[in-house]
Amino acid sequence: MDLTKNNGLNLKSEATEFFTFECEEDLHKILEHAEAIKKKIQVIGSGTNTIFPRHFSNIVIKSTNNNFKFLEEGDIAKLEVGAAVIWDDLIDFCCSKNLHGLENL
Repeated sequence: MDLTKNNGLNLKSEATEFFTFECEEDLHKILEHAEAIKKKIQVIGSGTNTIFPRHFSNIVIKSTNNNFKFLEEGDIAKLEVGAAVIWDDLIDFCCSKNLHGLENL
């Protein structure tokens, strides 16, 4: 499977197998498959900070979950963020909700 479009630098690379998942149930099915064929896995989010070797013998699993869940309970704010969320989008969202501090990381 060609990984060129699944890394931020668009470097040419191939993986044995490539899967995407949105939810935990999908991920469990993929992990069962990997275990059944005795292959190692590499899980990525958006792939922006990933550099693969030209030929990658592991199974690549990419999250497609780019959802935000924001809950406010009094003066406590909880934020649940999918693994595929782009960092700049997360910071923009937090700033729009007056949730400051994360942008300093």
